[in-house]
Amino acid sequence: MSAILHFTGKFASLRMQLQALLAMKTFSLGLLALAAGSVTATVLVDDTICAWSWSLSSLGCQPSALCEYNFNVGDLTLSESCRVRDGVNFYPQQVHLAYAGTTAGTAMTVSWATYEEVDDSSLWVGTSADSLTLVDTTVTSVNYYHDDSYDMYHHHATVSSLSPHTKYYYKVGSKAQTTYQSDVYSFVTARSASDTSTFNVIIYGDAGDGDNSVDTLTYMNTLTSDDVDLIYQIGDISYADDDYLVASQLTGFFYEEVYNKWMNSLAPVMSAIPYMVLVGNHEAECHSPNCQLS
Repeated sequence: MSAILHFTGKFASLRMQLQALLAMKTFSLGLLALAAGSVTATVLVDDTICAWSWSLSSLGCQPSALCEYNFNVGDLTLSESCRVRDGVNFYPQQVHLAYAGTTAGTAMTVSWATYEEVDDSSLWVGTSADSLTLVDTTVTSVNYYHDDSYDMYHHHATVSSLSPHTKYYYKVGSKAQTTYQSDVYSFVTARSASDTSTFNVIIYGDAGDGDNSVDTLTYMNTLTSDDVDLIYQIGDISYADDDYLVASQLTGFFYEEVYNKWMNSLAPVMSAIPYMVLVGNHEAECHSPNCQLS
């Protein structure tokens, strides 16, 4: 379990805020207790998350919006026959935020991912959930890594001309296909450089891998923009470089799979609060035999 440090202070600008936080000169420090529990992602896109439910209120493959019963030869259980629906790989996942712009509080970058290429990826923003308008901005779509059986496209869009410390609502996805548009989320822009009110930041690192990170991720997903302005994770994020330590993953390359599941596990908080990171050794290195032999 990692420790999370919750800093509160008054600063003249975001740059000064981060400098002060990193220098640990002006802050009040509290150790936040971590609540135990299981992590549930809001956007799930691979077969491993589909499972059969015997509950009378949800009998069948769950989550039903993304999964369906699809028996393949070799399936031994009902859950093994639960698979994602056709087209789900066009649906936005891993939605996350980052502060943007040269003037504090006037811009936000929204990023998301799809397993399939979406040529008309778009961003809608508004001051209420029912008043979203299409943002006239360039959406950059990048395929950072792919192999013979895997592709993932990362989409990045920046909305500008926003007002500081203001709540906005947004969604992302295909401009033409409403089926492939996300739920409506919200964010709060940064405070202006002249704002001297309290600015709340969570700084943490080394979340641990697998079960060791469950309590931390569960707590993070309870946070809202009413609690925290910014989350800053200082490295050692998903431990994807240790994917080979799981016996079933020894002979394959599961780096991307581990990272994708980690991103989706934090979708609730990442889609609501700007979440920015540093690179740690567990991001800079890959210990998998596949990496060593490549």
